[in-house]
Amino acid sequence: MTRYYFDVVEDGRMSVDTEGTELPDANAARVEATLALAEIARDALPGTRRKEITMTVRDKDEGPRFTLELRFRTVA
Repeated sequence: MTRYYFDVVEDGRMSVDTEGTELPDANAARVEATLALAEIARDALPGTRRKEITMTVRDKDEGPRFTLELRFRTVA
């Protein structure tokens, strides 16, 4: 198992994951990241007109593995 870290940037503010989560492979990390980003969005989007959230998934050995981005904008 590999320990993956999920770092989040929300509206320019970065939160670094220092604990990580052990997962069997990069595909499992991608699923975990997608679910986590959806949960963050569920809490952050109501009542806002614009929001940008980026999650970078990394591991200790290879560094950044992939990035997910969510951009939300209300157009009136």
